[in-house]
Amino acid sequence: MEYLSVRETAEKWNLSVRMVQQFCAQGRIPGARKLGKFWAIPGDAEKPQDPRAARKQGREVLLSGGLLDHTNLMPLMNTSFPPGQCLAAAEAMVAGPQRDIAMAEYHYFSGCAEEAARETEPYLHSTDLGARFSACLIYAYANLTLGRIPYARFALGELNTALTAAGEQSPQFQAAAAFVAAAGAVLLHLPLPEGLPTSQDFLP
Repeated sequence: MEYLSVRETAEKWNLSVRMVQQFCAQGRIPGARKLGKFWAIPGDAEKPQDPRAARKQGREVLLSGGLLDHTNLMPLMNTSFPPGQCLAAAEAMVAGPQRDIAMAEYHYFSGCAEEAARETEPYLHSTDLGARFSACLIYAYANLTLGRIPYARFALGELNTALTAAGEQSPQFQAAAAFVAAAGAVLLHLPLPEGLPTSQDFLP
């Protein structure tokens, strides 16, 4: 893979060098690696979105992406299978986001964090809510395992952006969103986003 310097990337994206450095430090450029004092950025990396545009896109996605349920949120964890048949259960799923996320779950829990991160990266901005939220969680866990704290924080940030953009949704959506946010907060030992409902809000 071809890598570019921060300056080359800044020229390519028509941004300041400082802005590209910030994107790298914040983990907003997947695949970027720090070599000593310098960043190496994949030549095919996409320019990160303006945060305001990301929030707007998040609102649009949430309005069109449907609700979260056991069929699309962490699909492998929500699938019954005989002991020792975890991989077979994931491979038996229909090709698409559900199967891809299930394979990422399998690889993460099998100790293949690098592979799990690679598999979930394409779904961090998916219009499929279950895939998007699951990908953010697995990507964060995988990168935390690999010691890439900025990448883990980036994934949690994407998760929080989506949840903030959700607004007033059905109780079913809010309950699932609260679960995902709580898991993400525990993961990085960070406080929950202010105003986000907790699991206690959905108990009878």
